[in-house]
Amino acid sequence: MKNTIATSDSLVGSLSREVMSISCRYNSIYNEIRATRDKILINRLLKEKQKIEHRMFELCKISSQIVKTKSEDDLSFIFLNELCRRFKSLKG
Repeated sequence: MKNTIATSDSLVGSLSREVMSISCRYNSIYNEIRATRDKILINRLLKEKQKIEHRMFELCKISSQIVKTKSEDDLSFIFLNELCRRFKSLKG
């Protein structure tokens, strides 16, 4: 049982780090799109932004499924869900 809990915490930690990393990259891309006038660069950044949004959608879906299946309120799961919620509001 102890091994399962550690694996679960590790999974949530990894997902949380990925969500935070994606959020930072998304902000960077957004700022670069606003700052540049190079059409080729803008197109490349928009494609990358789309890929990031798709990955973030997948992570948020995983997060909400984890929260729904957990019977107790585990802070790590709630934290992951909050990070996803913040990204959605950032994207707004």
